[in-house]
Amino acid sequence: MRLLVLASGILLTLALRGQGSVIARVMDGADRIPLPYATVLVQGTTRGTITNSEGWFRLPLQGPADSLRISFIGYRTVVVPFTAALDGSHIRLERAIHQLGEAVIRPPEDLYARVVAASTWMRKAPEVRTKLFFGLETHQDEQPVEILHGYYNATFKSAVLRELELKQGHIGIAPKGDRHYINYNTAGAFVLMDIHGAGEHFPRTPLQHTSARGLRAEYIVELVATGTGPGAVDHLLITPRDSLVQAFRTELWLEPGRSKVHAVELSCTTCTPQPFIPLFPSGRIDSVDLRYRQTWGGRRPMPETTELEYSVRYTGPGFSERMHTHALMHAFEQGGSFIPTLFPWRKGLEEYPSIAWLPKDTAFWERMNPPLATERQERDRAFILEHDIHRNSWYDSLRLHHDHLRQRYVAWSAERAVDSTYLFGIPPDKPAPYEPPNVQLRTHLYLDMDTTGGIFTHRSIAVFDGSASWWSYRPWELAFDAYINIHFDLCEIERRAMEERLNEPGMTVERARRIHGEHTQRMKDQQRKLWMTAGIANANLMNWNMNGREALGVDRIHQLIWLRRESGPLPVPPFVLQGTESR
Repeated sequence: MRLLVLASGILLTLALRGQGSVIARVMDGADRIPLPYATVLVQGTTRGTITNSEGWFRLPLQGPADSLRISFIGYRTVVVPFTAALDGSHIRLERAIHQLGEAVIRPPEDLYARVVAASTWMRKAPEVRTKLFFGLETHQDEQPVEILHGYYNATFKSAVLRELELKQGHIGIAPKGDRHYINYNTAGAFVLMDIHGAGEHFPRTPLQHTSARGLRAEYIVELVATGTGPGAVDHLLITPRDSLVQAFRTELWLEPGRSKVHAVELSCTTCTPQPFIPLFPSGRIDSVDLRYRQTWGGRRPMPETTELEYSVRYTGPGFSERMHTHALMHAFEQGGSFIPTLFPWRKGLEEYPSIAWLPKDTAFWERMNPPLATERQERDRAFILEHDIHRNSWYDSLRLHHDHLRQRYVAWSAERAVDSTYLFGIPPDKPAPYEPPNVQLRTHLYLDMDTTGGIFTHRSIAVFDGSASWWSYRPWELAFDAYINIHFDLCEIERRAMEERLNEPGMTVERARRIHGEHTQRMKDQQRKLWMTAGIANANLMNWNMNGREALGVDRIHQLIWLRRESGPLPVPPFVLQGTESR
C-alpha cells in the first residue's frame, strides 16, 4: 500500500433515503449510546446491511411477514418486525451479563492455551465466497481529501482475505492547499494483513503462535471480563512483553468457555514495521498509528466486518501533516457473488487505476445497500464533489515518471483521441535470437452483466489498456497516433456489433459470455489484419480509416494527421500523467 500525491477520480453521490426504505437506529438499551457496525439481516437470510458509525441503518422494505435480526458483540440478539412503522425508530439492545475476570469463579484454565485454540479455530475457517462492500475516507486537519466506495466479489479463508474481484466503484479526491493525496492499494493492504503470519509489512501478532509456551514467552494474556447467557463473550487482552518491541497489542472476544472467535482487534502506535512508503524521494513517513479489527459472523465462520484505521505523519519539502484514514469492508450474502465482469483486470488490486476510469452505473448503485451515510459523510461528499480534481487544473504542471499513477484504462470516445502518451507498457525482454515485438496495442471489450428480477441487463465499453501497450520506435510519428486510434476504433466497431446481439430477446448470461468471446476474437483478428496490411503508412491506413468513418463517424486521418500538421501536437488530455520513461 502506498501513500501517493496527485491523483484523479470521480464521485457518485447517493441519496440519503430511497422510496420504500426504512431507516432506524440501533442503540445500547441502558445508556443509549449508538452501536456502530451492528449486523442487520432479514431473518432467515443473508440479505441485509450493517449500521454506520452512529448506529443508523437503511434497508428497503421486504415482504409484510419479514423480520429483522439485529446482533452486536456482547449484546443479546433481537428480532423485530420489518414494517414501515420501524422507520425512525430506536432499536435498543440489552447487554449480556459480564463480570470482571478477577471476580469470575471458573475451573482453572490456561489463558495462553485458549488464545492458541482461538487462533487455531480461525485457521480452520473454511473458504467462503461472498459479496463485499469496501469504503474508505481520508481526512487532513478535519478536511476530507479522499473518498472511495467499491463492490467486489471476495474470497475469505482462515481469517484472511484471499482474493478481491472488482464489480463497480467510484473515487473522489479534493485538494488540500496545493497538494492532493490518495491511498494507493488500500484494498491490497487488507490482503497483505494476515493476522496469523509474521509478515514484513506489519508488526508481529500473537496469533501466529501455535503453542502456549511460545506465546507465553513473548506476550502477557489477561482475562478482562467473562460473560454468561445469550450474546455474552469472554474478553481477553494480549500485551507484548517489554522485550518484544515490534508487536501488536491484541484483544479477543470469545464465546464463553470456548475458542470460537466473535471479534479480534490489533493495534499499535508508532508501528514498526508499517506498510506505507512515500512516493517521492523528498518525502518520508515519520510515524504510523494503526488499528485493525475483524468481527466474525455468518452461517459459515468468516470476518463479516473488517476495519482498518490508521493515522500517518507525512513530511515533504516545506510541510509536515497528519492524514487519518478509515477503511471498512462488509461481507454480505455469503455464498453469493456478483456476475463477474468480463474484463481482464490487472492483478494487484490497485483500486485507483482500476476504479478511476469507470463510468458511473447509477442503476447498480441504486440496487445496493451500503452502510448509511452519516451527516458528516454527506457533508464530506458534498465538499469532495465541489472541489474534486476534475474542477481544477492540478495536472497543468505535472511531470511524473511514475507509471502506477497513470490512468491505466481509457473508454472509447469519438471526441477524444488516444495518442502515444497513453503507451507506457514495457516490451518483454526476450533473449536472442528472439526479438521482442516492435509494437503492442491492447484493447478489451468490457462487459458488465446483471439479472435483476429475472431480467438480463448489461453494459459494455470499448477499452484501451495503456499499461499493456508499447511502441519501441522513437520518435513517434503523426501516422502512428492515427494507427493507434484506428486500432482502437476496431474495438468500438466490435462492441457495437456485440451490443446488437446482446439486445436480442431471451438473452442469458451464458449466451452473452459466448457472444463476448466471439466478438473479442473477431476484434483481435481484425486488429492483426490491420497490422499485417497497413503498418503505419498513410496510404495503407486510408482504407481502414474509411471503415471507421462509415461505422463510427470518425475520421482519424483528418483528425490526427492533417489537422495536427496545421495546429501542432495534440494536447495531452487532463487525466493522463506525462512521462518520458517507463518504470
